Amino acid sequence: MTDIDIVKCTRKDIPSFSEIMCTAFNDKYPKFFSGLHERDYCQLVSQINLSDYDLNGNLGKYIIKYDHEVVGAIDFYTKGKRVPLGPTIKILSSQMNIIKSLKTSVMLLGFGPPFKLPEKTLYIDKIGVLEKYRGKGLGKKLIIHAFNIAIQEDIQFVELEVTAKNQNAISLYEKMGFKITKSTKTTLGRIFVGVSKYYRMRKKLSKTNDKH
Repeated sequence: MTDIDIVKCTRKDIPSFSEIMCTAFNDKYPKFFSGLHERDYCQLVSQINLSDYDLNGNLGKYIIKYDHEVVGAIDFYTKGKRVPLGPTIKILSSQMNIIKSLKTSVMLLGFGPPFKLPEKTLYIDKIGVLEKYRGKGLGKKLIIHAFNIAIQEDIQFVELEVTAKNQNAISLYEKMGFKITKSTKTTLGRIFVGVSKYYRMRKKLSKTNDKH
């Protein structure tokens, strides 16, 4: 019998968490870190996530284990967070020139979670499952876990953003009760990260968790 467990991410889990999120982020924004070796990219993201963890604590980082192996992760927020801009620029400039590191930092801010969330809202910033383990319902389990946390904290809504071309994700979110509330086209997004259109989706939670 397969053992599946969702646990809160600790500081020592950040490298595994970051590797999974790199894969998810590359799926979403394929041009964001173009030109960097995958190993260097994952190392940069891990350092940035460690800075975020040290500054903000664990606001909503969870990992999912499949037979004791970390294979998926989710990052969500129930309140705004401080962004470690200075450390982020310093980390990026270790691999990039200062102009590119500044541009990348600005793009990270622009494509990160909102600084201020709507009242009683949980925002799912990132979710990822390693390709080998997709199709097993693990992403859905992570989202339902976020629903459970939201209900425990008396939060009424869950929001996320998804690229318009990611029809598999959109279909899953719609089946779980999310509805598209906003459509955004961005020329800068197309130029810098290869994404020209994305949707904001929102779900109103019921008192009991939605299991379907």
